[in-house]
Amino acid sequence: MKPNNQNTGVQTRAQSEQEASGGQDEAPPRTTTSRSSTTTTTTNSTERPAGFISLPLPTISTVRTTPNITTTNPPRVTVHLTPYDRASSAVQWWLNFMSYVSVYQMTDSQALNIIPFNITEPVKHWFYQLAQASKSSLSAFKHAFFDRYRKTDEDLDLDDIKQGANEKLDSYLFRLQ
Repeated sequence: MKPNNQNTGVQTRAQSEQEASGGQDEAPPRTTTSRSSTTTTTTNSTERPAGFISLPLPTISTVRTTPNITTTNPPRVTVHLTPYDRASSAVQWWLNFMSYVSVYQMTDSQALNIIPFNITEPVKHWFYQLAQASKSSLSAFKHAFFDRYRKTDEDLDLDDIKQGANEKLDSYLFRLQ
């Protein structure tokens, strides 16, 4: 009994290779006989068992584009934003944060959602306690952030006061008052 794959739409790999080569075989057909049937298969260089069925590989279509138009993807850049820790400048951190938001093309909502990941614990505690109105927009958050963490001239003077090497704690605290 000879299998007929032509009517079923299923081809053997040998048949699809034969069609791809224009119908010319590299090796002559081989006939094998078993107890129950005789099968004729065409092989090129590798031995395949009788009845080996291979589905044709999908073809890759080429998409034609208009000449003189090139499209490029922007380079992938990884930007690291140092979390705000109150020791650094709030203004400088804000400028870095806005650059980060710009590079990743975030919306105001997305920017507000990533703020907790870019601030340290004491600042994060303040953020979670912040009124919802201050977290309603990036502009409102900026004002609340600067009101809380932006150093004024008076703050800068207090930061410069340090306890002397031989100064007692009481006198140092008195100078800070």
